[in-house]
Amino acid sequence: MANMPISTFPWTYDEQETCLLLEGDVSVTPEDGEAVQFGAGDLVLFAAGLSCTWEVHAPVRKHYRFGGRVSAARAHICEQ
Repeated sequence: MANMPISTFPWTYDEQETCLLLEGDVSVTPEDGEAVQFGAGDLVLFAAGLSCTWEVHAPVRKHYRFGGRVSAARAHICEQ
């Protein structure tokens, strides 16, 4: 489990990440893309190779996993 304070930072995914937000509110903006906002209860898949900026609006607690495949009906998919 990860905890993230209110902050803004760049991030690049070397491999796919799947994360389930338990608490918080964030916007993720892919390079040359539009921001995607998500929060508590959302399951998000980040594609390998994605470069983006995270803006944490409210402190985040999340479960996450790198690599592998996950299927989810309520997934937000962020890809480059």
